[in-house]
Amino acid sequence: MSSLALKESIRGLSFTSRELRKQGNKYLNHARNLSGYTWYSKKHNKGEEKPEPIYHQAAIDAKAWADKNPEKWEGEQTSAYEKYWNLTNTRKNLIRKQTRHALLAYGYMRGLAYHDIESQGCYELPDFDAVQKVVLDFSSKETEDAKNYTFEEWKAAALEALGRGVAKVANAA
Repeated sequence: MSSLALKESIRGLSFTSRELRKQGNKYLNHARNLSGYTWYSKKHNKGEEKPEPIYHQAAIDAKAWADKNPEKWEGEQTSAYEKYWNLTNTRKNLIRKQTRHALLAYGYMRGLAYHDIESQGCYELPDFDAVQKVVLDFSSKETEDAKNYTFEEWKAAALEALGRGVAKVANAA
């Protein structure tokens, strides 16, 4: 495999993240419709009257269904919220970390230093073992020749750029 395949994998991860957000928002809007959430056409200031609410047809239909089936209403709403939170947590905790590891590996394979990839820094230290696994999965002979330094040298430079030298990280563990 090559860095081109890794680039396509990164595109796939970003597409997955977008789709999870879309599906999650569908469940969130469904749960809000069941609860009678009202949508206003524009924001209003504190002292003014609220504008006429806009009820979307989906909200009207959901409210009618909830009135006919009061025993199922709460379970349906709870289920929709649970689905939303499951999709959101998957996107934020799993897909986001995989994307970060893939982007760091892609930058390493292209010969970029860590501080060029994540110039703003991040609140948590990347999982360098996961990054190295991605590099090993997608590296080829051409990418090995193109690199100016080994992964361990890149990792040490990254830890130094983060202001957390190897000794500091070893003490924290």
